[in-house]
Amino acid sequence: MRERTGTKHTNAGVLLVAVTGGIASGKSSVCRMFERRGAKIIDVDALGRAIIEEAGVLPELVRTFGKRILDDEGMLDRKRLGRIVFSDESSLQKLNRIVHPILVEEISRGIAGFIQAGF
Repeated sequence: MRERTGTKHTNAGVLLVAVTGGIASGKSSVCRMFERRGAKIIDVDALGRAIIEEAGVLPELVRTFGKRILDDEGMLDRKRLGRIVFSDESSLQKLNRIVHPILVEEISRGIAGFIQAGF
């Protein structure tokens, strides 16, 4: 997958930049460069982890993919889930249907908070 960067000017005059790309494509490095120049960053990977851990998404993931996605302590084993969803498009779509609505809501909240704060 090729790394892409999208930009959009919001109504508040804030430049909104979305950095996307595959695993190990340099997204974090690009974001750190923006951050060093004063940009505010929403770490979507961290949000995704928090959603699974805090927003009650784990039970839905277990219902969808089975207990095989859990480690010995009953926590999500991301590598196991990754092997499932990245080897089967249907499974990836199921994961996205579970996580993406909450993730988009949290991203929108973060953007609104930055705009309200004048960033």
